[in-house]
Amino acid sequence: MPVEVVFFNVGQGDCTFLHFYEPGPGGTRVSKRTVLLDCGTFSGCDVPPGRTSAPVTTGTERARLLAHLRHEIGTRITENGGVLDALLISHPDQDHYRNLEDILCHLDAKTKLPTGKLQYQVGQVWYSCDPDNYREGNARGARGKGGDGKGFVGRLLTEPAAAACPDHPAHQVQEAPLRVQSPSDPVALFRPKTVGTEPELPNLFLVSSQPFGPHPKKWSPTGASKSPDAGNKLNHPAQVIPPSTLPKEAELAKLLGRLLHVSDAVTSLRASTPRTLSGDPLEQRLLAEGRTEFGNRFLKTLPAETDRKAAQEKAVLAVRNAGTTAPRWLIRSAKDSKQADDLQKAWFAAEGVRKLGSDYAAAGHQTEFDAYVDSLRSKTYSMGNDEYEDHLEVEAVRKVTEDFLATEPADDVKHLLGLYAADIAKERTDSNTAIGPVNAKVVDRNKKTDADNTAVEKDDTFAPLPTPPVLTGDVTADNKAIGTYNDQTHRYNADVAAFNEKHAADRKRKFPLDTMSRLRPVPSGHDLTELARQKLFAEYTEELLTDYRAKTHDQWVGDHKTTWANASSMVFVLKGKPGTDGKHQQVWLMADAVMINEDLLRSRYTGDAFVDHARNRWLKVGHHGSGTSTSAAWVTFLKPTGMFVSSGKKDYHIPKASHFQDTVITAWNKTSPPVIAPPDKQPGATKPDPSPTAPQHDYTYWQDPDAKNPDFALVWKSTPLALGTSLTPTASDKATAKKPKPGPGPSAAKKRKLMDFEGQGTDWHLILDDAGGFELWHH
Repeated sequence: MPVEVVFFNVGQGDCTFLHFYEPGPGGTRVSKRTVLLDCGTFSGCDVPPGRTSAPVTTGTERARLLAHLRHEIGTRITENGGVLDALLISHPDQDHYRNLEDILCHLDAKTKLPTGKLQYQVGQVWYSCDPDNYREGNARGARGKGGDGKGFVGRLLTEPAAAACPDHPAHQVQEAPLRVQSPSDPVALFRPKTVGTEPELPNLFLVSSQPFGPHPKKWSPTGASKSPDAGNKLNHPAQVIPPSTLPKEAELAKLLGRLLHVSDAVTSLRASTPRTLSGDPLEQRLLAEGRTEFGNRFLKTLPAETDRKAAQEKAVLAVRNAGTTAPRWLIRSAKDSKQADDLQKAWFAAEGVRKLGSDYAAAGHQTEFDAYVDSLRSKTYSMGNDEYEDHLEVEAVRKVTEDFLATEPADDVKHLLGLYAADIAKERTDSNTAIGPVNAKVVDRNKKTDADNTAVEKDDTFAPLPTPPVLTGDVTADNKAIGTYNDQTHRYNADVAAFNEKHAADRKRKFPLDTMSRLRPVPSGHDLTELARQKLFAEYTEELLTDYRAKTHDQWVGDHKTTWANASSMVFVLKGKPGTDGKHQQVWLMADAVMINEDLLRSRYTGDAFVDHARNRWLKVGHHGSGTSTSAAWVTFLKPTGMFVSSGKKDYHIPKASHFQDTVITAWNKTSPPVIAPPDKQPGATKPDPSPTAPQHDYTYWQDPDAKNPDFALVWKSTPLALGTSLTPTASDKATAKKPKPGPGPSAAKKRKLMDFEGQGTDWHLILDDAGGFELWHH
């Protein structure tokens, strides 16, 4: 069963259609399956006028593009009995799905706008991220315009029945949309008919998607995806997205093994861990509720708003100075850095109130506080979504850490414990030495505070100023003396609180004293060894947890949607039937996958028969040729026969010239020269047309700015094309370039096949046949 792959020219966007068929009589085709992988473009498009295959040859660029796509895609789906077997939406970027409603739905007879009702039957729908993420570019579904903010794609993923056409019962989604994550092994789109057998070929295989664990809901406006950078006038994101920090090869494989164990543990714990709080977490929640209540009671005792504000600010400062940090889950669903900052500020403000409540309870209201906390025990407290996911990650990492340390050599663990024990003893001794002067300042500060309070109003019934403790250097004895001093301080502060409450009307106010810090015991023997073991465990756990979170959240989230959305791209490999040599042809469809995805795929498939047993390997370049994708290591790994780039002339300026010339082409030229057979020919042709000695294939890229040319410029290049096709840019195409430059001569060009869509109005057609051969042409 041959398969035709059509790479549609949609300008700055992506649209790939796959048509599986059997050869029929007289050169006809008997359709078997159809698949649409993405269909979107940026807010505009770059399609030249006069497309002969489109019903519309005039009008706006977008109108011509949509007419062309409806004609070409619609013709093939109609050949398949009006059935689109699979719709694959690689990731939530509008240039990959913005056109789906226009292509797949009926048009209103009067307005000619899509109705949101399907004009075809759709079988499977696969996607990679939370449905809330698929909101860009859906103006008709926007909030404020009578919509729910989801748009067609968002509704298709969550309410597929709403897309069914009432006039045509068959025009509906047959299976519930499926959200997929990265598989450990290739997953066939079309499953085998018999359980336990290999999937039939040709077939599409999912090899990458959203890495590791579930992803939090994230979304930011399109404009937020353009990161500013010095000297980058047009905010080209490829210049500012940070490079991958993952270790390579063996280290990467080891890290991935541990992280995947964490992912498995998270999945297992999710099935058995309740959200309801119990034990110590419940006690902490009850205490927090009680402290909040008593903090607010304390604030009500203050006579003026300025006093309340000052007290809160002082408490927040004390919380921050104590090194308190907000829980990670707090900002897990923040859509950007501003929202994250706002959430943290609100948390610290609440934590300040809780500190005030704790101090207020200790200053004479402890019995009342305990009774209030007990009254809360009849309630049920549960973790929110973000807190729950964070809890699962912590517990999963703890389990993986325990398993790992249990397998480490005993001598290595003993050596590490000795180092940790020495660190703990030194750290505590140094800490106690530093606490001495701090406590001395507390005594002096309290003397001054007491003198100020006496000046407000002398009261012989007031608790006396605490007696400074006599410290001997023995930690146990000194802590007992410090405890006595602090108890006296709490009694004094209770009288202060009562005085302030009594004089709230006349605004007389006294101030509480500070408590002294306790010393840290310096253990020895078995106690010290146990502390060392706990520290080793905690640090290893935190390191692994940081790695896991970095690769599942922080790496993809950041302030902008660009990085995590691209890294969540579904990557598919079209695998054809084997030839006489037993090797398969492959087409790697990368969507917007970035270099970290390439690293993960190389780690997984190095030496794997899935990659090694290939004869012709075609690469649909990731992220439109941006500098965030297609590393030299990736090109060297795949050794592609040919590459396709889907890009446009909008403000992203990709393919990035320096990246392609210095990295991609350089690495490609170092791989073994491709053997192209048979030459390019139209279906049914008996000889190549035109011949392999025909003129060169023209393509364009964006030249990066330099000292001589401070702005981006469109540059025309040429390269001999072994496949023999020839494209000539029109005068209007060339007029769009600020500084057109002639390409190098034939002797300087490399014999590589870079099929680029830029400004040519060109769709590329690639057919993989049943014998391991191919046909390739442009249209």
